[in-house]
This record gives sequence, structure tokens and C-alpha cells, in this order.
Amino acid sequence: MRLIKNVSESDMSSRESILKGLLHILATFLMDYRRQNGHNDPPMTRRQELFIRFHQAIVEHYRESREVRFYADLFCLSPKHFAAVIKQQTGIMASDWISNYVMIQAKTMLHDEQQLAVQQISQRLGFPDQSAFSRFFKANAGISPSEFREKK
Repeated sequence: MRLIKNVSESDMSSRESILKGLLHILATFLMDYRRQNGHNDPPMTRRQELFIRFHQAIVEHYRESREVRFYADLFCLSPKHFAAVIKQQTGIMASDWISNYVMIQAKTMLHDEQQLAVQQISQRLGFPDQSAFSRFFKANAGISPSEFREKK
């Protein structure tokens, strides 16, 4: 746990990948420990499975679309029903899950990839142009991508 804390507070450019690896190791260790001590998790509900699949879809498709309708279509559900299930399961709106993930990616790129212009980052994130990315970023962070980069 101390190692995870130290890495998360560091300024290393590889911090994100190191943290993912450490968290994966920790999760595997905890699951093995639970199994060895007779703690079997109950089967997931369909709603829990939907959320896990939704999160995986965000990771896979966030560059293509940030619309709830896109993700609902992937699961052959109406956008209204899909959004209601995600909100009921997690307490967070589906659109916020998508936006939050895109913001994590944007902030990571702005911080770790200083050699890239904001326009290049907006392209890598799948925005049609830099102004669309800047509007999205400012709406979610309260500051422009350039201002965020300058603060770091």
C-alpha cells in the first residue's frame, strides 16, 4: 500500500501504467486470499455485469463517442433505460462516467505528454477539432486545457 501511495504521488511519466500494474497485482492477491479462506463472491447481477461491460466499452470506444446513446446501442438497450440502470447501479449518471474517463485521459496526456500540442491531444482523444475539445475540457474542469497544462 505504501508503494502504491508513493507511486501515485510521484511525477513519473510512467506513473499510470505502474499504478495499473500494482492495482492489478493487489486485486489478484485479494481475490486469491478470499478464495483460499472460503469467501466466494455471490454471482453478479445482470445490472452489475452491464456496468462492468459499460466501463470496458468506455475504455475501448471513448475516442469514437461520448454519447450515452452510442453505448446503449452497443448493448441493444434504449438510452433512457440504459442510463437509468447505470445511475441506479452506481449512483452516477452514465454521461458522467464517460466524461470522467475522457477527462482522466485528457489530463494525463496534457500532463505527461508535454511535447504534444493541445490540438494533437484533441485529435488523439477523438474530438473533431481543438475548439470542441477545449469547450469539453473547460465545461468539465473549469479551466482550459492550456491553463491546466500551465498549472502543472
